[in-house]
Amino acid sequence: MCKEENAVGTVLWLGAGFAVPAGLPTAAGLFDQVPFPHSKRALRDIEATLSAWKNWREAHPDTAPEEFISAVYESDPLQIVGHWPSIVRFLGYRLASTFATFYPYEGRTARSRDNIFEARLCPAHAQWWEAVLTHARPNALTVITTNWDICIERALRPKPMQRPRRPGFHYGWGPERLTATTAYPRSSWRENPCISGSVPVLKLHGSLNWALENGRLVKYGDLRPAFRGDAALVPPMRHKERPSWAEELWQMARTALRTARRVIVAGYSFPPYDEQIHTLFREGICSTDSHIHVFDPDARTVCRRISSLLARAPVSGHPGLPQAVADLPVIFS
Repeated sequence: MCKEENAVGTVLWLGAGFAVPAGLPTAAGLFDQVPFPHSKRALRDIEATLSAWKNWREAHPDTAPEEFISAVYESDPLQIVGHWPSIVRFLGYRLASTFATFYPYEGRTARSRDNIFEARLCPAHAQWWEAVLTHARPNALTVITTNWDICIERALRPKPMQRPRRPGFHYGWGPERLTATTAYPRSSWRENPCISGSVPVLKLHGSLNWALENGRLVKYGDLRPAFRGDAALVPPMRHKERPSWAEELWQMARTALRTARRVIVAGYSFPPYDEQIHTLFREGICSTDSHIHVFDPDARTVCRRISSLLARAPVSGHPGLPQAVADLPVIFS
């Protein structure tokens, strides 16, 4: 047995499929849409990346974006020449553009609304979070995600709110002051916002609003790192190398899984190449006390993959969003 005395009631494990209802792509769709070219460098990055992707697809018609990204990474071990820097910046632009509103301002392109404060959610996410937060105790809830986007932050809110009732979030280290945020609409309390909620949001592969500056992980209230091109992101590829800034986050995730009574997996398919995640699950969920619930359109396949990792843990399948919401009350009962 490896349960600890202070058990986490619920871990939500949210993958790329969870963000699809909000207009975000899965790995398979990363290069299917052109991001808004908000600067000259962004335009060069976009053109270079899409050209490289087109050439790759012509030579390897049956392969996925993860294989393309992996091949570019492995051909450029220092990640400072060739296509790798452009591809990483492209990925940041691609996802961040979903959240921003662009407009002309004094002869340049300005943006707004690309911050954690916007509370508008897609209908599926609004229903999901209403159901989860109605039944789960916020002080016994942890969110673990491989996503870079800020959908979860917007849903939980930067600090506790009463209308609607939201517990607020933090990034694993408790209350924390972030660095700046978008100035429009202008509000002094957004300049250097403090996140002070009760729900840890552990972002294992980085975030669009994080940057590594002078060896230190700096977190912003908006997506300027992604639009600058220096967001701290771990791209989807084979044989990921976990950066040093992520080590403590992964340890927090391991502890949360080890102490969870239930783990709800939504939108993550446990692809065979993601061996680090497989290891995390094996090390974290080490008894039959944790019931794993999989919400996915192809839940049977995902359940089979999890069962191959965790032979003793009970695993149940459920439909994907938005149908999944109907099953949540039963899981928490």
